Amino acid sequence: MQKVRLKKEIVLELLKRQEYIGKLADTFQVQSQTIIKQLLGESPKLCSFPYTIVIKEILGIEEEIVEFYNNDGGYKE
Repeated sequence: MQKVRLKKEIVLELLKRQEYIGKLADTFQVQSQTIIKQLLGESPKLCSFPYTIVIKEILGIEEEIVEFYNNDGGYKE
């Protein structure tokens, strides 16, 4: 079964700057800790439409930021 998650590079970029986490938390009215847990836990919620729009805006990018992977941890080709 395939799952979706943010690309590793995107997660690392978001974790580099506390203001990125803060912006996400403020936008979705949650605590920063919640966003960090979702990032580290590869939460599919962060791959939903409203989150991806805000993440792309924060990072100033337009390329795809999610990837599909298999339950066994292998990456989808």
